[in-house]
Amino acid sequence: MDVGKPFLTYYDDTTGERTELSYATFGNWVAKTANMLRDGLGVGPGDVVGLDLPDHWLTVAIAFAAWRTGARVERGAAEDGVTFAAEERLPSSGREVVGVVLAALRTPLSRPYPGVTDYGDEVAAYPDSFDGGADLPDGPADPARRLVTGDVLDAALAAYRGGGSIVFGTITDAARVAETERARR
Repeated sequence: MDVGKPFLTYYDDTTGERTELSYATFGNWVAKTANMLRDGLGVGPGDVVGLDLPDHWLTVAIAFAAWRTGARVERGAAEDGVTFAAEERLPSSGREVVGVVLAALRTPLSRPYPGVTDYGDEVAAYPDSFDGGADLPDGPADPARRLVTGDVLDAALAAYRGGGSIVFGTITDAARVAETERARR
């Protein structure tokens, strides 16, 4: 696999954001987050990681990191596990809550929240490689570059398994983005 190849491209037409991560860069985010989950938050095989986050490139990285630790991923708040919640959704429930700013890379929370770990502030301290770990969930492989309008996590897993890539996000003109990104719809 060409690690310099784009893996995911995230659009937010409401803010003008376009973020593209290669396989290598995505892997660094997954490793840092998996280390944070395992070493910083004590997450291990069978634990639950809740994603109280919209579809965003960080959501995909956090889900992959959770799977690498052997944890199960649930959408929404995990009542008995670690929950990653968008800052605008804080406070969120869970045994442990990690606040996430869905903006520029490593952006800290705008203010402290009691009992909430700041993802943007904490994740940078963790290594760019993750030793050991569990395999990603099994499923289909997709080698294409696709514009995703459905479940981004399933599409990301299929693309990763097949060496493909995904384009997703808050997109108002899907035809334009598909053409610009040379992505199948």
